[in-house]
Amino acid sequence: MDNIRRQLSLFLPEPERSQLDVIRQKYDPKQQAIIPAHVTLCRDEELEPWAALEERLVSLKSIEITFVLGAPTLIEAGGVLVPMANSSTAFDDLRHRLLGDRCTRQIPHITLLHPRHAAGKEHAYEAISHEVLPTSVTLTEISLIEQVNGGIWNILSRYPSGAHELL
Repeated sequence: MDNIRRQLSLFLPEPERSQLDVIRQKYDPKQQAIIPAHVTLCRDEELEPWAALEERLVSLKSIEITFVLGAPTLIEAGGVLVPMANSSTAFDDLRHRLLGDRCTRQIPHITLLHPRHAAGKEHAYEAISHEVLPTSVTLTEISLIEQVNGGIWNILSRYPSGAHELL
């Protein structure tokens, strides 16, 4: 039986996506190969019941979330992420609008080195901290993505509807 995962993600636009994907390719080519630079909006377990969530997604007229990117941060599991340095109110409000009472706090970030790929890369954080990162990014669309058996994440839908091709 296939292992299928789905999530809602905010893919970075160009040129910021390419700038960060060059860094991700350098330090975590496995993760970069299966998904471009993004911010996870809703995880797999949060997508149920799908019908109600999809109604909320379809009703979106537009979204615009601007992240001021902080300095790379080493997390306990050995990964490296770029946190949002400004208020996450717009991100939090969007999550609450989609998930309602089921909404829990999630810290928005972009992963540069996934913890599951961090073994043997103890010096990556120091090197990453010297990389030149974009200072901000504005996200304007949500993608429903799916991964089958640990493979490449594929875009199934974009919201608001009519969003342009990303991948």
